[in-house]
Amino acid sequence: MKKYFPKIIIFSVLMILAMSFLFSAGEVQAVPGSVGVDGNVNYCYTLIAVGVESWYRCGNITYSWPGMPEGQWDLQIDLGSVPGWRFVSVNPSGAQSNVNRSFSWYSTWEQIPAPPPVPSVSISADSTNLSYGGSTTIHWSVSPSGDSRISCTAGGTKDSWQGNIGNTGYSSGTGPLYQTHTYSVTCSSSSGSNSASVTVNVEGPPQVSVSLSANPTNVFYNGTTTLSWSSNNASSCSAGGSHPSWQGSISTSGSSTSPPLTSSQTYTVTCSNQYNSDSRSVFVTVNQPSPPSVSVSVSPSTVKQGENVTVTWSVSGNVSSCTATGNWPGWQGSIGTSGYSSTTQGGLTENPTTFGVSCTGPGGTGSDSKSVTVIKRYTLNVTKSGTGSGTVTGSGISCGTDCSETYDAGSCIEYFHSETKGSKWGGWSGACTGPGCIICYDGNKSLTATFLKNEPTASITCSPGTVLYNSSANVSWSSQNTSNCTVSPTGWTGKSGSKSTGNLTSSQTYTVTCTSSSNDD
Repeated sequence: MKKYFPKIIIFSVLMILAMSFLFSAGEVQAVPGSVGVDGNVNYCYTLIAVGVESWYRCGNITYSWPGMPEGQWDLQIDLGSVPGWRFVSVNPSGAQSNVNRSFSWYSTWEQIPAPPPVPSVSISADSTNLSYGGSTTIHWSVSPSGDSRISCTAGGTKDSWQGNIGNTGYSSGTGPLYQTHTYSVTCSSSSGSNSASVTVNVEGPPQVSVSLSANPTNVFYNGTTTLSWSSNNASSCSAGGSHPSWQGSISTSGSSTSPPLTSSQTYTVTCSNQYNSDSRSVFVTVNQPSPPSVSVSVSPSTVKQGENVTVTWSVSGNVSSCTATGNWPGWQGSIGTSGYSSTTQGGLTENPTTFGVSCTGPGGTGSDSKSVTVIKRYTLNVTKSGTGSGTVTGSGISCGTDCSETYDAGSCIEYFHSETKGSKWGGWSGACTGPGCIICYDGNKSLTATFLKNEPTASITCSPGTVLYNSSANVSWSSQNTSNCTVSPTGWTGKSGSKSTGNLTSSQTYTVTCTSSSNDD
């Protein structure tokens, strides 16, 4: 509904006053015209005379009196002065002059229609509690009914109860219901709206229940058990589980005896109707005979790589077959059922090497295994190089002649070098690089020892290196790895020595020359 707020409309134009027109006390000038206010209803307004005087009046009136001022007259209409009516127009519009004429304003109003009522709504169901698949009738009404200004809409959780449903009310069947639903109606007009709803509760479908038992639930090997079962609200039942004889369709209640059982079994009964199902299981334990008892031993339990062991095994109990297991290639496959001792051939290489026996009987499988610790062995090869000669020694090595040895994995061995006369040490390479040599074995190793031949060396000095005329100096020389040395030009000899030059009258150069068995320096 539209709301109209009172407004004041002011009609005004430029006021024209005759300069010769004067007002004074006691003077009255006749006016040839008059001013009127009229309309199709009585309304209130403010009349403004020549912009100077004003009067608030209600009703249709014509103004004409002696001394009436000449000039522009304005009319201000009180828009809220006529309840139930709204202002439409005024004629003439704007300010008007009453000079030498009579005129009147005429205002047109229209009646405001009454707003529509806010509808009231009610809704109900013949039954608000139904069984699964049941139905009921929904009744709804609206007041006032049939008013074209009112519209109604169905809502809620039921898909078929949605959208525009008129404005008169009616009854409607729900059809079969399989879950709880809420039905609602909302009716509206421009003045407001109201809603009403009803909930129809639907019970769940009939639930299937199953019971199953076994008697006894614990049997001896090759024993039997009796299965008993029953159901409620079921139209069919089926058997299942682990035993092949208990499969497929069965009656909705009954009992059955199992065949002889050699292993524990699960028995299941599943029953259903068109809405749901239920299942129950029972476990029957079959007490098995004891499995074979197996014993394995090995001797010795620790060997070095390449050595052999003796495997001894025995078995007791009800045995049907035995198999050799483990990671030694020569201990695999069927080995009879009586037990025996056997010595390996070819030596063990894997650490650990495992020897096992697994025997099977009606009571299951028995097994035993033993592991042999195999100490791996790694080889060292020593090589000598260089111009000299010497010997490398260490545990198991005298190289010289014995330059290869095998060691246990994880062992650490120190090695030494000795040079023959006329040779010197050149250093390690390969498995050792430092001044000393300790090798820890985690694999095969190579070691090189370098021996160098001693080379002759010589040196000579003169002190002082510069002398005065006819003065002397001292010449000294030394050598290593030599057999003899000669100083020229003097002819002095010896591996080392020190001689006076005597008085010198000119510069002199002294050279030492040494010899060994095959080299000069």
